[in-house]
Amino acid sequence: MPNCTTPSTQAQQFAEALLAHKAGLEKARGDIASEQRTYFELKDETDELQREVESNKAKLSGLRGAVERAMMTAENTRRVHAAMTAHSEEMASRTTALTGELASAEAATLRSLHDATAALKASNEAHLAHLLGNKDALVQLSLASVGAAQTP
Repeated sequence: MPNCTTPSTQAQQFAEALLAHKAGLEKARGDIASEQRTYFELKDETDELQREVESNKAKLSGLRGAVERAMMTAENTRRVHAAMTAHSEEMASRTTALTGELASAEAATLRSLHDATAALKASNEAHLAHLLGNKDALVQLSLASVGAAQTP
């Protein structure tokens, strides 16, 4: 019999095909449910990662501000250091100049003091000689007046 099927065979084949189709649909439903669970798990992970990204962006922004402030502080520190170094060098130069001027003034003062002392010494010696001369003259006068008083 050439490919002859009876209605009961056809019904059975149809039933088997329906069962196979139903099993395929059940498997497809299971696959879809699994894919949905995977999708929602991935969506939850993506949302969590997005929150972390936003948090990290905020932290990064804060860090940028801190880095900028640190850089400004470093620049200000460098400027202050340069200014203080320049001031220190200027003060060292002025101190050296003032020390030289002080040494020169001190030497001039010592020379003037030495010269004044020598002049005062010479003046004192001249006054002393004058006083001694006056003393000798007074002694001579006294002797002369004593001698004149004794001669009748």
